[in-house]
Amino acid sequence: MTRRSFAGGRLLCLPRIVAAHDDSLEFCPRLLDAAKVTLTPGRAFGPTGEHHVRMAYCVSDEIIEQAFHRIEQYFGC
Repeated sequence: MTRRSFAGGRLLCLPRIVAAHDDSLEFCPRLLDAAKVTLTPGRAFGPTGEHHVRMAYCVSDEIIEQAFHRIEQYFGC
C-alpha cells in the first residue's frame, strides 16, 4: 500500500453536490449508509458551504480509488 505525504498531512477539496438532495447534512449520511464512504457536509463550514461536501485525501491511493469506485456505483456510473 502506498502512502502519500502532503503538507499538513492532508489534501482537501470541496466539490458541489449536483445529485438530487435536500441539503449536505442529509446527503452525507445517505452516501455513508449506501456506499460506505464518509464525507463532511459543506454546511459545517458555513452557509456558503451548503450543497457542497468536503473530501479529505489523507489515506492511500488505493483507498481513495476504492472510495471513488463506490461513489460511482452508488450513482450508477
